[in-house]
Amino acid sequence: MDIYQELKRDHREIKAMLRELVNLNKNDEYRFILMPEVRNALVAHGRAEEAVLYHSLRGKGAKASRAALQGVREHIEIETTLLALQAVERVGANWKPLARRLNELVDTHVKVEELKVFAIAKEVFSQQEANKMGRVFNNLRPRLEQRGELRSTVEMLVNLLPPKVAQVLLSNARYR
Repeated sequence: MDIYQELKRDHREIKAMLRELVNLNKNDEYRFILMPEVRNALVAHGRAEEAVLYHSLRGKGAKASRAALQGVREHIEIETTLLALQAVERVGANWKPLARRLNELVDTHVKVEELKVFAIAKEVFSQQEANKMGRVFNNLRPRLEQRGELRSTVEMLVNLLPPKVAQVLLSNARYR
């Protein structure tokens, strides 16, 4: 599958988990299982997407670079909301409003990405490149699922570096 199909498949799975979370009763103990699954899926997806699609887009002109950086900004907002959700739930407060907000942020991000970012990517990448990116994403994402928060944050920062600098760091990376 190409990168677009892989991302759409992942988007559907994440959105299904978020819908399930939002529909839980606020005292349902299943949230203790579901929230870590949502966190792992969201962060792994984001890091893999940043490394494979957004990082590649950043080297393809101003319009593509702007789209990639906007996507990363949205990831930061999503992850900030996710962290707040986890903190609120841990102290026993009402976590449902933050779960709904997280669901809305992800839904908006997915719609924009699948309509606008994919269109820009299809202008600058060949089908062969998209297929290769899909394979890389598919291999990378599962490896990122169980990483700690610090390692995940470092990976986000590397993904924000200029492409040439990040390539040098990644080729010599010891933190991976």
